[in-house]
Amino acid sequence: MLRIDHANTSNICRLRCEVIGRMIVAVLITRLHAVFNSQLWNTKHKEISFEKLYKRIQERALSIAKFLLKSVKKALEYLRGEAHTLLRDCVKSSYPARRTTLEKIERAGENI
Repeated sequence: MLRIDHANTSNICRLRCEVIGRMIVAVLITRLHAVFNSQLWNTKHKEISFEKLYKRIQERALSIAKFLLKSVKKALEYLRGEAHTLLRDCVKSSYPARRTTLEKIERAGENI
């Protein structure tokens, strides 16, 4: 996910900045996934695919960066506007014979 091995610099300071920036983005995407996943699970008993969400965020990275340069508020407004599309496009496929992790946890809780 971080693709640190793809850094295109020999300058150690630049490399540190890239690694720290990628780590910040990884934390933000993980948090976004947690919020979306929790919201969708509690309302519709469906899950968000982290891989799909990461890919969709990556597709919008330039737009997000442009909004962040203006202000964090603008970037959040943009993400709120994209939330419906992200949720729709990133829902995990459901297979009746194969339960998701949250379904397994929920069933285990019922058996206690």
